[in-house]
Amino acid sequence: MIDSDKLKELCNLAEITKSRVTFEYRQEKSGDYFICFFAYDNKASKLLFFNSKIDYMIQELKNLLQIKPKFNIGDDVWCTCLDELVLCKIERIDSTTDGYEYYLSCNCYSNEHDLHLTKNEAIDAEIKYWESQRDD
Repeated sequence: MIDSDKLKELCNLAEITKSRVTFEYRQEKSGDYFICFFAYDNKASKLLFFNSKIDYMIQELKNLLQIKPKFNIGDDVWCTCLDELVLCKIERIDSTTDGYEYYLSCNCYSNEHDLHLTKNEAIDAEIKYWESQRDD
């Protein structure tokens, strides 16, 4: 028997994540029947995952809600490290209560908002910061 509260939670998560959840009855070789849940990306109609356990489906949809880091391990990023603009490689990413902390090959660590894909973006960010510090 399916817990109606869990089914409601599954449907709510599907709506929030813009996923489509379907289910169907399937028969095992033994003759027993079970329900199999399917979650699809609503835009691409691509199958994301499926399982016969509703708790698994709920957890996977919750995982879709988690904020993903902007950068990945191995990405090259520009940042200011020890007052110098440098190109570094991301070596480790830790999740924090405020987002993510990135550990870089240049022996620095930084928050996401201080990392940039291009040197020009990093320079523009520095200029914006220093302009905000003016005494007008």
